[in-house]
Amino acid sequence: MEKAVSITQIQKLKPLNKLDDEGLEELAQKLYPETISAHRNLFVRGQTDNWHYYLLDGVLNITSPQQSAQQFSSQDSKAILPLAPHQPRRVTATAETDSTFLRIDRDLLELLLSKDKLPLYSVEELNTSSTGLEQKVLYRILHDYMTDRLVIPSMPELAIRITRAADDPDMDVVKLTRLLQFDPAVTARIIQAANSPLYRTENRIITIRHAVEHLGFDITRQLAVGFTLQQLYASPSKVFRHYIHDLWKANSRIAALSFILAPYAQGIHQERAFLAGLLCRIGALPVIQHAEIYPELQKNLPLLNSVVAKLTPIVGSMILRKWGFTDEIVSVALESTTWQRNPKRHPDYTDVVLLARLHQAIGTPSSQSLPTIDSIPAYRKFASGKLSPHGSMKIVESARDEIEALEKLLAFS
Repeated sequence: MEKAVSITQIQKLKPLNKLDDEGLEELAQKLYPETISAHRNLFVRGQTDNWHYYLLDGVLNITSPQQSAQQFSSQDSKAILPLAPHQPRRVTATAETDSTFLRIDRDLLELLLSKDKLPLYSVEELNTSSTGLEQKVLYRILHDYMTDRLVIPSMPELAIRITRAADDPDMDVVKLTRLLQFDPAVTARIIQAANSPLYRTENRIITIRHAVEHLGFDITRQLAVGFTLQQLYASPSKVFRHYIHDLWKANSRIAALSFILAPYAQGIHQERAFLAGLLCRIGALPVIQHAEIYPELQKNLPLLNSVVAKLTPIVGSMILRKWGFTDEIVSVALESTTWQRNPKRHPDYTDVVLLARLHQAIGTPSSQSLPTIDSIPAYRKFASGKLSPHGSMKIVESARDEIEALEKLLAFS
């Protein structure tokens, strides 16, 4: 797991320096330094996000149509301030050198700075007639997040072992079979998958070893991680059970679409793209589960959707860091709704998930508020920049059976 930022690193930053010792300590436990390679964009002009960025080390180039490029160094006196904070972004910030930065959620910072000036509403004080109800609920859950009352799920043990197995050069069929046998439910579903129309052979497969041999390592690991992650969504909550199941269903489709789109993105592995799709909204899960203590969220679905959307990135990044994922997957949780992000020329896993999410939204009410597929930078990185909107739709349409089969395998029984 990555090491959180130190209090020394943040107490000189403005306006973080206005926090008391308790606030600084709380914040330090939730922030992690991130790195960006030279020539990659930290953010681009026109991008809308909910982050304040601070440059800790390195040099950035700041560009805009109105002025010539300017270099900005971590040694600059203005490095204690948020970097070009206007929304939408008025400039593009590109790393001149390998650099280290912090990002902090704007709502979280506002909460910390105002907690001594504004009342922290109790659950009983929150009601549907309150002025600014959404902001009050948001602050209340953010406060629970900061004080560790928001329960962050642990990654299933089998998923941890399978993820590590991907990097084990000595892993073979026998070892992977033994690993899977620790979870009989997953074993049964792997065998079921091997006999499904998507992977079926002439002879019925009845043992896990034969299933692994037939499916291959990559597909077996991909499905096994998916099956174990699904267990987190088996909510005991009667109030939000359907909501959580619908979340998993949508994530499964995003994962399947990411898997299908991955071969058209240079340097992207299908198995990892599939996992990125499953994890892109993992932060929503504890927020929804925690929302059960707020009666106004139970009665107001638009409010719940809004609060979940705002909290999912920051909570998702915390979960994935706790689980030991690298920055490329953490970025999926942080930025998979930042439609205009454009950190580099070649696609990354967040680009794949962004395109998958737009495809997933087609035909749904949410599509009306989303950008068109060909208007996001990620789209132009697929198929060496030669992918048209029609071509993108054709890829998905031609793989409809495979997408539906993957969704069916991941569905709750």
